[in-house]
Amino acid sequence: MSMLRDLLTPFQSAFSDSRLGRERAQWFPFILLAIMAPFTSSMSSNLLRSLQTLFGLKVNARRFYLFMASTQLAWDRLWPIAWNLIPSPLVDGRLILALDDTLNQKTAKVKLQLPHTQSGNVEDSSLT
Repeated sequence: MSMLRDLLTPFQSAFSDSRLGRERAQWFPFILLAIMAPFTSSMSSNLLRSLQTLFGLKVNARRFYLFMASTQLAWDRLWPIAWNLIPSPLVDGRLILALDDTLNQKTAKVKLQLPHTQSGNVEDSSLT
């Protein structure tokens, strides 16, 4: 885990040198670790618990949630750092990206709206 943390420390340079910026710079690599590690879902409350319990950070809950809800993260500085951490992102001239959200399975139900007759039976020849 410390090797991963060391790989993520370049992200800290994207934050300002203010007190708030230094606090957020400290949290950011650990938030990424908590998201990547398969021991919790990425819900904010679980991430906060991970920072406090697994990584031993003293994090004020209110400040953490404000950070997570911030619309002013320096993504324009964070994305180039992320891409530069990948030594050779292209395979045969293509970028291969894989996303997996199986840890957070969806429970939404899709309702199919079909026309009904007056008797209540479904009128759809594809169902017969």
